[in-house]
Formats: sequence, structure tokens, C-alpha cells
Amino acid sequence: MQNRYGAIDLTFFGDYTRGTFTQGSNVPRMPPLRYGMQLTYGKNDWSTEARLTRAEAQTYAGENQSNTPSYILLNLGAQYHLATFHESKAMLFASGKNMLNEDIRNSTSYLRNLAPEPGRSAEIGIRISY
Repeated sequence: MQNRYGAIDLTFFGDYTRGTFTQGSNVPRMPPLRYGMQLTYGKNDWSTEARLTRAEAQTYAGENQSNTPSYILLNLGAQYHLATFHESKAMLFASGKNMLNEDIRNSTSYLRNLAPEPGRSAEIGIRISY
């Protein structure tokens, strides 16, 4: 939707993969069912986004693999277009990842039982694209 107040974009997404070997055992390190939505708003040189992802528990872990619990991942971001130099763009950005500070065990990771995904984090910076 776009009007004089800016542009809003709402996106829904999801994916599911299930794998088995011909002998009937589960393929290891498969991602679970994931779904969610992203809301993006932009006006002039500003843009923001909020992305919410729900991942279900992976209960079809492969042989010698452990199941992983479900989680909800919330990421936030904003950016401001500072300047354009010839064909380069400079952007000021801020982002927050895993804002709910979930304990995320990625089913596709070899290290899921030893090292979870990072907890809540934030960053700010300047991005130059050329």
C-alpha cells in the first residue's frame, strides 16, 4: 500500500522440508516448518522493517541427531539514506536481532547442542554501496 504517508508492505512467508532416505530413516540437519511475516514501511529516505519468524520443533532429526525445540525470532531494522556519490550510496542503519532473546538451536547446525544461535543483539553503522 502506498499513499502520501509512505509505503507499507506486508509479506507472509513459510517453508517446509521433509526428507527420508530410501531405507526410511530421516535425513539429518533438515530445517523444521518455518513461517512468519514481515512488515516494511518506507517514506522518502527512511525505511523500517519488523520480521517475525516462527520455527516449529524439529522432531524428525536424523540418525544420531537430537530434536530441536520451537522458537520465535523477532528482528527489527531501520535505515536512512544519507547521500549519493556518483553511483555510490551511503546509508545509516540500525538493527536488532533476536529481540525476544530466544534460545535458538538451529537444526541445520553441527554445533546445535554446544552453541545456540546468538541472543539479543543490536548494531548501528554506515553502509556504503558502490
